[in-house]
Amino acid sequence: MSNIIMIGVTELKLVPEKLGLLGSHRGVAIMIDVPGMVGETPPTLKAAMDETGRAGFRFGRAFSVADRARREELARVLKMDEKESNVEMVAFALDGPYPDGEPSDDFGVGTISLRKLLRSGADHALGPIEFRSVLDGSKVIGQLTCAVTAVQALSAIEAERGGRDRAYTLPAPPLLPHQQSNSYTFGEGALGLALSDFQDAVVVSNDPAPGSQAHTNGVTKRMILVGINFENTMNGRPVRPPSYKYQKELEELAKMGFSDTAAGQRALDATNGNVDAAVNKLVG
Repeated sequence: MSNIIMIGVTELKLVPEKLGLLGSHRGVAIMIDVPGMVGETPPTLKAAMDETGRAGFRFGRAFSVADRARREELARVLKMDEKESNVEMVAFALDGPYPDGEPSDDFGVGTISLRKLLRSGADHALGPIEFRSVLDGSKVIGQLTCAVTAVQALSAIEAERGGRDRAYTLPAPPLLPHQQSNSYTFGEGALGLALSDFQDAVVVSNDPAPGSQAHTNGVTKRMILVGINFENTMNGRPVRPPSYKYQKELEELAKMGFSDTAAGQRALDATNGNVDAAVNKLVG
C-alpha cells in the first residue's frame, strides 16, 4: 500500500430542492481529481439520479504513486495548505439523457484533504462527506459516500523526502477472520486472555498457572501485537489459524470501509482477488 492511493465512490445524495441543478435529463457525472497524478486523466463516473435525489456508483480504483514524478508532486503538495492537497470529486449535469449525455455545467464538489489525512494518521473509511455548491462553498447541497485510502503511501513519501516532522501512527489493521474471538478454548476451558486487555501492548504472553486444567493439558498461549498475530501451542505443537489466500486484498477492502469479512471473501473469491472488481460486487 506504500505505492497506492485508493479511491472509492458509491453514492451521491442531493437535497430534494437541488434536483433542478440537473435540468430535465436527471443525469450526473462525477470527475475525480487526485493530486499528484501526473500524466493521468481524471476518471469520470456517470449515473442517473432518481426522484429522491440519489445516484448510485460502482467505482473503486487504485492510483499508483510508484513513479518519481508523482511522488515528487505529492511531496510538494503535502507541504502546502490543505486545500492544495484536496482530492476533489466534482459533479456535473449531463447535457443529454444518461448514459449518452456528456458533462456540462458543474454544480457541486466533495473534497478530502490528503494532507489532513496524513496529519491525522487515519484514512477515510467508506462513509458520507459534505457535498457543497461550487458557486457558494458555504452551502451544503447533499452528501457523497466515498473512501480514500492514502496514509501509508503519503507517510512513505514524506519520510523519503525528509519532510516528516513527527512520528505518524497508522491505524491498527482490522481483525482477521480467525481473530474475532476474545479467547481461545482448549479442552475443558478457555485461557481467558481478552484482546481488550492488551490494546496498547507490544508483546504479551500468557501461560496458564501451574496446576490449572490448561497447564495440565500442556496448553500455552502467546499473543504478539505487531499487526495482531496469534500463535498457540498445544502439547508443544504449534497450532496456527488457517490463512486466507487473498488476505492482503481483504485488508485493503476493510480499510476502504468494507468491514464484513465474509462478504469481502466472497467478493474476492469471485473475482480472483481483484480489489477493484470486488468493490464493484460489494456496492452492486
